[in-house]
Formats: sequence, structure tokens, C-alpha cells
Amino acid sequence: MANKNVCYLLLGFIGIFLASICNAQSVISDKTVRAQVVIVKSSPSDIERAAAAEDLFNMVRGKNLTHVSSRTIQMISGLVSRDHDSVTIWIAAALGEFGQRASFTAPRLIEVLKKVECRRVDASSAFTIRTALKKMGRDVSASECSE
Repeated sequence: MANKNVCYLLLGFIGIFLASICNAQSVISDKTVRAQVVIVKSSPSDIERAAAAEDLFNMVRGKNLTHVSSRTIQMISGLVSRDHDSVTIWIAAALGEFGQRASFTAPRLIEVLKKVECRRVDASSAFTIRTALKKMGRDVSASECSE
């Protein structure tokens, strides 16, 4: 009976240990994020920049971002563009993953939102920017576009 309890106790510790390993893997480093920002910046075409920006979003999505510095978040916000909406969609989504920590990027996102929200296109970064701003705790006014 005592051996059975010891086994259950050991299994419990193993479970806690494995859970801590899984959580440790979900932490992403500042260096890793910066390296991906450089890839986005240095990509030679809009299509490659958009793909690299999507990779950046996938890299940070759902991860523990406590080791990513404010300076790196600022570097990410520098990738927001009025002219390349396909990149902005993914960069806004990535910034949204940082929540309140990225709220200092809100003015830049709002500026771009005002430029893109009234475009009559099939896909726009407007929805993603609004979602990111909400994750940052920023209230976004209704669209000023006329129907």
C-alpha cells in the first residue's frame, strides 16, 4: 500500500516537472524575435516581407513574451506600413500579442487605421489593427467611413 502511494506521489512530481518543461518552452527570447524582425526588414519583396511578418506573428502567438524588450516591440511597430497592408496585417496581429506592453505603439496603429479603414478592398488590416488595439486596452472609435 505504501509503495502504491509512493508511486502516485512520484507520478505527480513527474507530471509537475513535465508541465514546467512545457511552460519553459513557451518562453521566447528577445534575440529570437529581433532576428525575425531583421528578416522582415531585409526581405526583398512585398510578398516575402508579408510571409516573414506572418512568421513573426506565428513565432509570438500564444507565447510567454516577458523576455521580449520594449525596444524590440518598438522595432516591430516600425514595420507597420501604410503602403504595405499585407505586412501590416501580420505586424498588427503580432503587436496585439504583447497586449498592454505594446500600448505605446497604439498612436502609430491608429494613424494607419485611419488610412486603411475606408479603402474598398477585399482584405484590409483595419480589423486586425482594431483587434490589436483592443488587446492593448485601447478604445477605438467607430469607423468614420461613409457607406
